[in-house]
Amino acid sequence: MTGSITENDLAYYCPSAPSLTEKNVLPSDSRTSYEPTVYYIAESFRETLRWINFAIKRYNRLHDSTVFYQNGRLVWIARDETGSYQIYPLDRNRIRIILTDFTWLNAQTREPCRLGNDLLETIIAAPPVLIPDVPVLKGLYSGVLLTAGGRIISAKGYDSKTGLYLTTSYDVPIIPEHPGQDDVTLALNIIDTLFEEFLFETECDRHNTILLLGTAIFRPQLSGPVPIGIIDKNTSGAGGTLLSQLTGALAYGVIPPVYSATKRKDEFEKIVRSINKTNPFVAIIDNLENGMDWTPAALLSATSGTGEVISRNMGTFDSFTSGASTLYIVNGINVEIRADVTRRMFRIRLVTKKAGQTGYSRTKTQLLTEGVNLHPKIIWAFAVLYQKWKNAGFPAPPKCSGDISEYPEWDYRVRGMLYHAGYTRMLENQGIMQTSDNEADIEGAGLVLMLKNKFPEGFFTPGRVRAVLEKEAELRKNGCPAREELLDYAPEDIVRLALQNALTTTKVGYWLRKFTDAKYSGCDVFIKRGERTDGGRPYHLVPVESQMTL
Repeated sequence: MTGSITENDLAYYCPSAPSLTEKNVLPSDSRTSYEPTVYYIAESFRETLRWINFAIKRYNRLHDSTVFYQNGRLVWIARDETGSYQIYPLDRNRIRIILTDFTWLNAQTREPCRLGNDLLETIIAAPPVLIPDVPVLKGLYSGVLLTAGGRIISAKGYDSKTGLYLTTSYDVPIIPEHPGQDDVTLALNIIDTLFEEFLFETECDRHNTILLLGTAIFRPQLSGPVPIGIIDKNTSGAGGTLLSQLTGALAYGVIPPVYSATKRKDEFEKIVRSINKTNPFVAIIDNLENGMDWTPAALLSATSGTGEVISRNMGTFDSFTSGASTLYIVNGINVEIRADVTRRMFRIRLVTKKAGQTGYSRTKTQLLTEGVNLHPKIIWAFAVLYQKWKNAGFPAPPKCSGDISEYPEWDYRVRGMLYHAGYTRMLENQGIMQTSDNEADIEGAGLVLMLKNKFPEGFFTPGRVRAVLEKEAELRKNGCPAREELLDYAPEDIVRLALQNALTTTKVGYWLRKFTDAKYSGCDVFIKRGERTDGGRPYHLVPVESQMTL
């Protein structure tokens, strides 16, 4: 059936507009499908915004949906100079270019209209309710999307159900409605293939790696936060950075960048805040060093709570709200994990390559390239496992050895699916990290409590600590050590230098600095580093405030 926009229709959309010209008449059988080609500027901004709504809707249809609302403001998707898709806030010039593709008339005089700056500013400030046909954008997505319902989206463009804009098209095999054993075996082989290069300490660590990959794949569809994935290794060269990037390549079809960790707490906070603002689906924080405080408040806030983070723009008093849609992957050598963090993470432990092994059979570049190329098959494999889990009635996984209750959706959906597929040893090490056997926490707590015992006034310098260590070393050499020694909590090199009368204040200062600002379970104080004075760098024991909220 065909029809045309009537005078009554025009009065509904723009009461002050005169009768329509022939250019406005389009085939239609429903008011919602009208797409006039001539638009009007009315006296009322609300009436004008109705026409703006039609114009942007038509522009999106002609240009594959490039104008969206994101976080309550209008944005535009376009390619940058490298050819990559980017999201840009719409300014007056960009809106003017978009809208001048069409004819605009004054609603009273029917004369051609210029889109003035006041009107453009009104459009920029207009809430979504006044421009309702502009779709809401959750973000860009580079790969094949596996939805929470098991649906695969592989065609480039905007998906209204998820709010994601896919930047690439892929060919993906059809997912069998009832996967057979051959399908499941093939899916498991595909998932395991590229992880054969890595030497995991236990089978739990290998299964946690699959859990990390599953978390990355389902991250866009999980409404709440997800725990931090920690890749821990005993020495450099074990493949922590490679495994981090390979996970991103397999999940999203692109090799993710890495953020270099820093010892400066304020700089680390800035890194996390910048990640929160851009809100990628995966963020890799690389090369954690021993003693580094890698869990600032911004990171803890982004990995817990309701799934939204309120942050302040650096250098201003302005705040912004962003969704906590990022999977954080951190890696380092012998990563220190405080007891208060163990319920917000899961760990993968890598060890050195096998004895006599000269290197990986494939280079890092080859592995990452294979990961990118294997991406569609990986998504197919996970979709097969999801379908198998769905056909079984979505069985929940058994309770893991530790507490991971802050992430019920993630635990049920991701671990539940993978547990049903045979990865039964996931989170097997979780309980161990959440007990008093947490070595990093015990070491730090013991040192802080010993310093509190030796310096009850709550103040000391590296020089005073050095004097205590040297006195204890002298007593130890004479065969009559003190009952409680600070030396018992010092690393081997500090003990050796103290016994050799070669310990320096600088060496002690470097040692103490590793424990500054870290809060340990069971300690009511923590070490705070002060500003340098003529008497040396002061350290203070500061009371720990009870953390009620993040």
